Amino acid sequence: MPDRGLYRRAAALGLAFVVMAVSVSLMLRQGGQAAGSDLVPRALPSASSASSGEADGAEQAEQDGNQSSIPEDPAAQIAPLLAQRGASVLTKNRAAWQETISPAARAFRVRQGRVFGRLTALAPRSWAYSFRRATPLPASRSMQSGGWVAQVDLAYQLTAGGPTVHRHQYLTIIPAGHRSTSAAGTAGPGDWRIAGDTAGPTQSDLWDLSPISVTRGSRCLVIGSIEWRQLNRKITNSCQRSAVRVDSVWGRGWPRQTTLIVPDSQKQLGQLLDRSSTESKGLSDTAAVTVGPVSEAEEVLINPVVFTKFPALGIRVVLAHEMVHVATRATGSGDAPTWLAEGFADYVGFGDSGLGPRDIAGDALREVDRGRIPSAFPGDATFDSDGKGAAAAYGFAWTIMKTIANHGGTQRAVAFYRAATSGTGAASARVDGAVRKVLGLKDSQALVAEWRHELKILAG
Repeated sequence: MPDRGLYRRAAALGLAFVVMAVSVSLMLRQGGQAAGSDLVPRALPSASSASSGEADGAEQAEQDGNQSSIPEDPAAQIAPLLAQRGASVLTKNRAAWQETISPAARAFRVRQGRVFGRLTALAPRSWAYSFRRATPLPASRSMQSGGWVAQVDLAYQLTAGGPTVHRHQYLTIIPAGHRSTSAAGTAGPGDWRIAGDTAGPTQSDLWDLSPISVTRGSRCLVIGSIEWRQLNRKITNSCQRSAVRVDSVWGRGWPRQTTLIVPDSQKQLGQLLDRSSTESKGLSDTAAVTVGPVSEAEEVLINPVVFTKFPALGIRVVLAHEMVHVATRATGSGDAPTWLAEGFADYVGFGDSGLGPRDIAGDALREVDRGRIPSAFPGDATFDSDGKGAAAAYGFAWTIMKTIANHGGTQRAVAFYRAATSGTGAASARVDGAVRKVLGLKDSQALVAEWRHELKILAG
């Protein structure tokens, strides 16, 4: 399925212009069937765009007539190599890390040395590679007889109790030429070395692309480009209040820290989202993106160009909105229709902002002023429309949650969300069940009628 950007208007944040903050919940990068309409598979990048674009001499060398040869039991063959590579990150052993890379792959070796320095600053809690499968390396890309491709899964955890993130990597493996021992004197990486990672759609993280700064707060880990140090600190400081806001509504049973990624540019944001350069152009109005599987958000990606235009209130509201997605998915809630997922996130995010209905849902209420009162909840596609249409859709979603809260305040809105996203069956059936059980209404149409009445009141 395509990546359907779901946008949220942020003009209400005291800005003199209109921007939209994306709050789409993306599936884990390795893909899979989404459970709900606002969850879409993460597209894998093409092999040609999987790296920074710098050619790896060893991997790119052409020697006609050489055939890729997969060894017998490849998993066992490279187990020592993968084990040493993972352990070197946790022990901050640069020599052991570099030993796993072929000296012949000079450009790749230099890049990997830079990556290791960034990982040292990151200090992950866990970092391990597991073998998935072996595939042949085309003869045109083999530097010598015996080269092959190892598809591996990198699993890491950045914070204690945080999500385990998975990345697919395609490593070109070539014979070492000799058996070596590690710098610590223990068994080394064996008979194989890594010569590159561009033989398939290897997935990138920020530290793979550029230098990073790491800022740790009580509730957020902010990993950002060094170009945005001041913004990184602003986000870290604001995160505490946003997290407390989510706690006050949803409860404290969700991860104590949220990982926020601040790339150095819109182009780099597109790389992290595995988008082509053409697709990345559409991110100019995107403020933040929450990514991860249905059951556990991995991180929130920030568009720094948009975020620098936000006042402090804007940053706080957008962070709270995204952290609602993190909280609801971490506590086992199932998929929700877009109007519910985004409306609830806005309801919580704007809840302590002091802004009025016209500030928050002005585009929607202007539609009401023109006599265009919806007869049904906004469909998923309306959140994908042009700026004006999407802005109205998010405004309508917020007003629906306000209507639900009229039945008993914020906790009634929370109860409705939990009921509508639990259990099995179609989303519409679960929403109908929540309408009856939590609100005491006959069905969703009865809620629509109440909502239409509330829209007229809000429009004045």
